[in-house]
Amino acid sequence: MKTSSAEHDATRVLEGATPLCYSGRIIRDARREKKMTQAELASRIGSTKSYISKIENGTMAPSVNTFYRIIQALGLVIEISNPTNQDL
Repeated sequence: MKTSSAEHDATRVLEGATPLCYSGRIIRDARREKKMTQAELASRIGSTKSYISKIENGTMAPSVNTFYRIIQALGLVIEISNPTNQDL
């Protein structure tokens, strides 16, 4: 199965990137891959283009609820794993 560029970016470590900036980049790359504008994403989650821009640029962190709505709107899946318990 071929991975998307957003999925590839999510597994790649970005040197010098803060977690806030890193998650914003993942969101931006996934949005672009879906050929969706910031305004379209904002409309889908009930927000503003400016707010999406701030999230993508790493200047603002979305609430957990907003982050979840963004992930859903982009058709992404969040996977949580515990690398110390790989046998589970």
